[in-house]
Order: sequence, then C-alpha cells, then structure tokens
Amino acid sequence: MGRSLKIAIDLAERTSTGSVGHRAAWLRAEEVCRGLGEVVDVFTPARVLFDSATKAVVGGGISLKPKRTER
Repeated sequence: MGRSLKIAIDLAERTSTGSVGHRAAWLRAEEVCRGLGEVVDVFTPARVLFDSATKAVVGGGISLKPKRTER
C-alpha cells in the first residue's frame, strides 16, 4: 500500500490538475485508502500506522517524535 501511495503522490506532483495523469493519481490514492480501510480497524494502534506510512512514503528518513506533555 505504501509503494502504491508513493506512486500516486509522485504522479500527482508530475502532472497538472485536470490531466489524465492527475486523475490516475487520485484514483490510485483512493484505492489505497479503501484498501487501508479494510486492513485497519479501531483496535489498531495509530502509532504503528504512522510509522509504517512514513517508512513507506519517505523511506524511513523521517521519524515522528511523541508530543511533549505540558508540565
């Protein structure tokens, strides 16, 4: 799913709004979201999802840090 979403993002960035390529990117992204909805439910910890999505899209170059609690 991450690879497919990355392809959609790359395609959307390379094509202009309203073009066939941009439409294809949009459809691919929707397909990924539908597939994700079939895999993920309310019992899946959100942190795992964010980490997996980040690694798939940016190759693990970015890590999300937990928000600091107010004192």
